[in-house]
Amino acid sequence: MMRHVERELAGPLRRAAEDFAAVVVTGPRRAGKTVLLRSTFPAASYHLLEDPAVIARFRADPTGFLDGLRLPAILDEIQNVPELFAHVRARIDDEPRRTGRWFLTGSQEAGLMRNVTESMAGRAAVLQLMPMSARDMSELAGCREAWRLALGRAGLSLGDLDCVETHDCFTIAELMQYEAMGLAAPGQGARVLEEGVVHPGGRLPVNLSGGLKAKGHPIGATGVSMHVLASWLLLGRFGADKLPPAGLAGVFNMGGAGVSNCVSILERVE
Repeated sequence: MMRHVERELAGPLRRAAEDFAAVVVTGPRRAGKTVLLRSTFPAASYHLLEDPAVIARFRADPTGFLDGLRLPAILDEIQNVPELFAHVRARIDDEPRRTGRWFLTGSQEAGLMRNVTESMAGRAAVLQLMPMSARDMSELAGCREAWRLALGRAGLSLGDLDCVETHDCFTIAELMQYEAMGLAAPGQGARVLEEGVVHPGGRLPVNLSGGLKAKGHPIGATGVSMHVLASWLLLGRFGADKLPPAGLAGVFNMGGAGVSNCVSILERVE
């Protein structure tokens, strides 16, 4: 018997259903949207809008089709019948205070979101579901892979770098990044601080600029500023007392809970 694993999105989904008449769940095919909705709202009726018979019934008599639904209702893959949005909107407007009655899913996100924006603004919460993975929250697997790819494409190893600017949004994040980039074994990130590996004069100085902790963390501008600071270090425009003449710098920037990971390798050209 397969064990059901509740998705992290289940909690936000329940809260959205308490506040909105409709909830739209987007995401790629096979991400688990249907299972998420049917397991979270087992009393809701279910209607798959990929079934030609269901689509034909709706298009033959939209009012009759919706009158025959038992609410709350899950309308799965609604991008196949985009005209349904207008009919759902009209039903919501008839009873605007009734929440948690319509659950819509769609896999073609661009077209789906255009219809949501045009027809359901203010009436629906929109949540995105990505495929589930067995993710170990004690490691930054995306960071590790980003470093592997970047160094591989540059034909370098971590030891070739003269300095690194890394995304120290939280203290623990920087320690986990040390482990992901290969400076420390799993769970041993603090050791590189204790041993001076990442200090000025160490084997691989990290965040000689002071990092995010020294300048703040404006969304978007953070990654740009990290590249500027790394280039200034390479050009000797600041930190000359901390870093001997250097030719290569690494920059690691992370977004969300480690789901977006970017590594750049900068080289000083004479």
